[in-house]
Amino acid sequence: MLSSSLEARAKKAAAMRAYRASQTPEQVAKDREKARLRMAANYARMSGTDRARKVARGNEAKRKQRRARRHLAEIQREERRVANSIENSAAWTAAPEKLFARVRKAVLSSLPRDVRDDVASDIVLALFDGHIAVDQIEMKAKSYINAHYRSRDFHSTFSIDTRPWQL
Repeated sequence: MLSSSLEARAKKAAAMRAYRASQTPEQVAKDREKARLRMAANYARMSGTDRARKVARGNEAKRKQRRARRHLAEIQREERRVANSIENSAAWTAAPEKLFARVRKAVLSSLPRDVRDDVASDIVLALFDGHIAVDQIEMKAKSYINAHYRSRDFHSTFSIDTRPWQL
């Protein structure tokens, strides 16, 4: 097997010598230029100079765009929050009973009373803060219920009757 690889190398070297012997000086210069360019490209790829710089510049530009988009979104969110707060305060001033009844209706009546009260007060507080608009009460009620249950710690409170080995 070793002799076959040596034979293959010898054949390849002989073919290369025959090719170079038949070349004109212009073809030799052209081949040398191709080899030089190939070596330069390999060096740049290996060292990562050109490509790494281009990628870094592209990533930095993308990061700046992302930061600008986030900043703009935050400004828009703050403007929306202020507008919602003003609108919600006006609605509360006009008819607080109707607004609170709408909040209570949006919260499920099948929930325990303490949970219903907590969620309703969270929604009213969000209305005053401007985080939600009056027309979003019904849509956002489920998310406030989920947030309430997420914030509760069910596993740290145990009954007095629980035995230590049952924990």
